This record gives sequence, structure tokens and C-alpha cells, in this order.
Amino acid sequence: MTVDIVNPGRGDLSGSGPSGQVVDVVVLYGGWGGREAAGDPLPPGPQTGTSQLVDAIQRMQLPRSHRVRVLSLQGTLFDDQPVEDGLDFIQRGFHPSAKIIIYGYSAGGANAMDLARLIQSVSTYYSFSSRRFYPWIVELPRLRQQMSAETLGAVRVDLLITVDAASGPATALVSRSVPQCVRRNLNFYQTTFSPVGSHGGPNQAVDSSATVVQNIDLTGEVGHDAMDERTSGRVLDAIQGVLGREALPSLMQGDAAMARADRPLSSRSPRENTGPGSGAGLSPSTRRGIG
Repeated sequence: MTVDIVNPGRGDLSGSGPSGQVVDVVVLYGGWGGREAAGDPLPPGPQTGTSQLVDAIQRMQLPRSHRVRVLSLQGTLFDDQPVEDGLDFIQRGFHPSAKIIIYGYSAGGANAMDLARLIQSVSTYYSFSSRRFYPWIVELPRLRQQMSAETLGAVRVDLLITVDAASGPATALVSRSVPQCVRRNLNFYQTTFSPVGSHGGPNQAVDSSATVVQNIDLTGEVGHDAMDERTSGRVLDAIQGVLGREALPSLMQGDAAMARADRPLSSRSPRENTGPGSGAGLSPSTRRGIG
């Protein structure tokens, strides 16, 4: 489930939509496309590595009980609107039994981290009774008592994928702390500066009992500009491994879940390590920008 029950009360736990399908959500942010284009929808086709990734996700074979909604935007250095658009997309038609996956490359990686933090701060809890979202402030005793009859779940991001998250000359200011709402963060990075100063770095979990962070250092193997294409196969494997499957780890059962989820990709079973994303990466992109 996308939520972990933290306050049992009254409410339908199924969350099924009219069609009975579970609607998984994937939000993707590409690299920065320029001041005017930043935050716009990603162009379709092979123009960017992230655009090709979107196409591959939409062609994935999912269980009949699942379908996927995808939002793909260009990364931005100057505007929070794409991050807010990502939150709105997740909240619309929210299905508590679905999965939430967020991906970001370069400037989009910083946007992806910001979206996870926004979920943590303003959509911390989901009410099965009222089907509303509540911020972390419901932890206050007065509001907690007021909502004691509602079944509340902590909203979780099942998979956050960050690929060389950067912000050009301001890369040193990029926060690499992963909030508690994230179950697993797969972080690909390299530390060689691009011509405009973009590079990645290791991430850290705010709460390691709730979040598994897997840092994969590719320094010396690939530069910043090619990171999205070079990592595409492993990214697709990870996304397929989450869609339609049980989400791990749980806030309520974090220790047991982490023991399984913390294995490196190379040690996963053949079933977990195969899919449309295995094998060769995406074809080279024709675009290179700051992020």
C-alpha cells in the first residue's frame, strides 16, 4: 500500500476506484531545459533520456488489476510550480493501495527530492474516512484527538530514484536528505563537475528505520551529461520491481522489511532483476542542458 496505517479507526481500507483497478502513479522530472522551458511537459520521443524512459514505462506490462498514470516534466532551477504540480497529480485520484514512484535526473533530481519533502510536510497523512490529506501538524494532541475516530495512514513514496541530482553552479546547495515518507531511494551519482558545475553526491535518510537509501557511485565511469541514459536499464528494473508488488519497508514493520530491501541490485533474484529495463540502456539523447 502507498500508506501505512498509523491510527486505526472507521473507514473503508480498500480505496478501490469505480473500475476496481489500482492506479499507480509515476512522476518524472528531466534535466533543465532552459529558463523558458523549465517545468514544461517533457517532449515526447527520443529528444531526452528521460523522455525515452517515460515511453518505456508506459509500455510496461502490468497486472490486470493495475494501471499507471504518468506525469513527466522538465526540471527547473527557478520555479517551485512543477513540484507543486507533481503533488497535485499524486493527490488527484489517489488510491491508497497503489504505488507512488518519483524519478528525477540532474535539476529534476533536486525537484524529485523537493516533491518527496512536500509530501512529507503537507500530505503526511491520508484519511480513509474522509479521503482527505492532512499535514504533519495533526501530530498536535488537540487535532489528534479530534481525528481519533478516523483511520489514518502515513503517505509513503514507494520508490524515489535520483540520478546525479544537481543545480548547476548552485549544486552545493542541493539538499541530499531523504524524508521519512520515502520507503526506498535509489541514488545514482558521480562527483565530477560538469562544465556548469553540476554533479551528484550520496544521499542520507532522515530516518534509517523508515527509509532504505542505496547510493551507487559511478564516478569515473560516466559523466553528468550521460547519467540518465547510462542508468536507464537499472532504473526500469527498479520501477517494474515496484509496480504491482507489495511496498517495502513499512513504518510499522521497518526492520524486517529493510533486511530484504537493503540488498544490492546484483544480489537480487533473477525474477527481481529482469524485465523491460534489463540489458542495454536507452539510446543517446540529443539534448544537453545545465541539469
